[in-house]
Amino acid sequence: MGNFNKWNRDEDQESDKLNVVLFVSRNKDNKHLQDFTERRNAFTTTKDAVELYEQFQAFVRKGKIGEMCRMYVSVNARSNSKTFKSLQHKMLDHEFNLSSMPQRVAALAARKENAYDSNHLKWLFDFDPVEGKDTDKLLKEFLLDVQSYHENTRTKQNQVRPIMTVETHKTPNGYGIIVDQRFDTRDLLKKWTNVSLKRDDLICVDWAMNYRLLDESGLSECDLKNLDRRTLYPKTMIRKDCNDLID
Repeated sequence: MGNFNKWNRDEDQESDKLNVVLFVSRNKDNKHLQDFTERRNAFTTTKDAVELYEQFQAFVRKGKIGEMCRMYVSVNARSNSKTFKSLQHKMLDHEFNLSSMPQRVAALAARKENAYDSNHLKWLFDFDPVEGKDTDKLLKEFLLDVQSYHENTRTKQNQVRPIMTVETHKTPNGYGIIVDQRFDTRDLLKKWTNVSLKRDDLICVDWAMNYRLLDESGLSECDLKNLDRRTLYPKTMIRKDCNDLID
């Protein structure tokens, strides 16, 4: 019981802002493993992705050799006070196993009404590569369209929309694009069929394969030089540093 509070001792107890975090190893990413069982760990925290690095690596090491894991963080901060009130109502209305408390709190915090600032939610676009096309070039075209469609739509009060900030983040299979202004995206999404709008959701900010695979990978010395030794992804595909991913 000595390490009971190991991952919680550095939480900011005074902050009303929370992040919803999900560590997951998915069936989709681990089809190469026999007898694989999906693992998940969902919780809330005041920490950012950089501060969660060691905790995520501990989750990765618990997996099978060669198991691929991801860390997701909520695009929008959640409110501790709103989530706490939702939890109080939940506990009065339903009895549940207390071992599921972290997951239940995370699910409550993820609700739209429990966002820290539910009137100014950021949106998340999930951008997938298109076979046979230059992904970087395609991404630049999409980002230009995002700005254009935003500038050419008006608010419900028929006013010009505020300036929009756009963040682009590398993900294992494509890109996540976060915008801080909402606008009519129907025509945009009709044009870009490889893009989906996730609105208030989680974004993949880190990913790693169990590093022990390197010992038994059978890869040549040349192959190993071209891989990031922590993720086993080609160095040219490694995501941005976590400092660039989370405010």
